[in-house]
Amino acid sequence: MDKVNIAVIGAGWWANYNHIPTLKKNRSVAQIVVVDKQRERLEVIKEKFNVAALYTSVDEMLDAELIHGAIVATPHTAHFTPALACIKKGIKLLIEKPMTTTAEDARNLVKLAEQHSVEVMMACGWNFTPYMLRAHEQIKAGKIGKIKHIAAQMASPTADLFNGQPMKGTEADIFRPPSSTWADPKNAGGYSWGQMSHLLAALFYLVDEDPETVYSNFQLSAAGVDYFDAAVVKTNKGTTISLSGASTMPAHRGYMMDIRIFGTEGVLVFDIERERMEIMSNTGEDTPNEMVAGDGKYPEQPPVNRFVQLCKGEAVHNPADATVGRRSVETLYLMHQSAKSGKVEHL
Repeated sequence: MDKVNIAVIGAGWWANYNHIPTLKKNRSVAQIVVVDKQRERLEVIKEKFNVAALYTSVDEMLDAELIHGAIVATPHTAHFTPALACIKKGIKLLIEKPMTTTAEDARNLVKLAEQHSVEVMMACGWNFTPYMLRAHEQIKAGKIGKIKHIAAQMASPTADLFNGQPMKGTEADIFRPPSSTWADPKNAGGYSWGQMSHLLAALFYLVDEDPETVYSNFQLSAAGVDYFDAAVVKTNKGTTISLSGASTMPAHRGYMMDIRIFGTEGVLVFDIERERMEIMSNTGEDTPNEMVAGDGKYPEQPPVNRFVQLCKGEAVHNPADATVGRRSVETLYLMHQSAKSGKVEHL
């Protein structure tokens, strides 16, 4: 297939900042279809991007249009319903993180996607980098032996966003991130769903294990959502994981993501802040650093372009599949359950 038609479901800030412009630049995209409940948004998109196929209903769009793939970019809590509708039509999916906001919905989505032979991809940019693929291959090849413990932390310059304030740096964007998505405790707002979903997607791509128990503590922002996160996870294979999240990284320093995986034969270090990905081996034969200057920046376009390749029928590697999405959601869901109960929570 030379060209494909792609639907974008949910036309808010990130869809207009990244997804639609990336699709417009991709020569393999024949038509872009946009779905959003707000007609005013659709009119802006029509004028800005010259998109003619505009709908306020997912079902109406699916009945009227021939599409080969759909990008779900609605608010977090609204991912499941449009994803399910697309799966039933056999349409490939690129879903913004988090895949869903309950463990039950995540498992159901994975099950239904398998039943309908629909491939699901998560829009987690760091997973699509060459150095992340190399790390995945090194661990799979047993370079660090049996995994025993993981220390993983993430920090982002998002203090304003999770305090319910306009996000700095988005003043010139068509739309801005709404507090209803990012800073509403009743709508899966907060740092864990909004940012640690990136960290967990990377972790569960590198480590083929399921979360089993979680104990967590949160500190809340002025908006009442988690601002600082701490959690201890145990997997089905007995691996212990220490998780940390913070929304107050100084803006001029960008993002921090540091994952250290300790195995019986060595340690893998993945650090986007210092742009370092290497293995320290017990034999003393360490691997060279896989990253170069600039690699730590968040890759915005690769998930969309890889998804277009998938929709064309090309054999592409999916580093953020439905299993990665499901494991991330299960961990985040248990973190919130534990923070409320004050106890260790089990799947």
